[in-house]
Amino acid sequence: VRGVRFRGSETAEPAPGVLQALRKSEFILIGPSNPVTSIGPILSLRKIREELKRRREEVAVVSPILGRAPVSGPAGKLLRALGFEVSPKGVASYYREVAGHFFLHSSDRGFAPFIEDLGMKVHLANLWMRNLGERRRLARKILEEMAHQSRSS
Repeated sequence: VRGVRFRGSETAEPAPGVLQALRKSEFILIGPSNPVTSIGPILSLRKIREELKRRREEVAVVSPILGRAPVSGPAGKLLRALGFEVSPKGVASYYREVAGHFFLHSSDRGFAPFIEDLGMKVHLANLWMRNLGERRRLARKILEEMAHQSRSS
C-alpha cells in the first residue's frame, strides 16, 4: 500500500441529518475502528471535518492500536502507508485536528506525554473488549469521563 484516496469526497455531502446530529450531541466519540478505511471516508467529507474541528474539545477517540499493533485488521499497514507510526502516537497524530480527547490503553501510558503535546487530553482505560461486560465497562468509563469534561468546561 502506497497511499489511500477517497474518490468523490471533494464533492460528496453528508447524509441528511448527520450534521444536525453532530451539532446536538453532548460529545462525539470516534470508536476504535480502522482510522483509514472506516473513519477516513467520513473525515474526508469537508463539512463533517469542519464540524469536528469546531467541536474538537467535545470529540474523543478510542485508540484502535494497543502497543504497536492494531487490535484487528489492516490498520497498521494503512497508517504506515500514510506516514503515521503504528502506535497510539500515530493514531493521535492522525486525529489531532478533530479530537481533543484520546482514550489510551492503560499499558500504553508511556505514549501519554506525546499525545498531550498534540493538545489532546489523555484518558487511561482498559481498551480490551473481548466480551459484553468489557464493552459495557468501557462505555461507562467513556460516558463518565466525557460527562466530567463537559461539567468542568
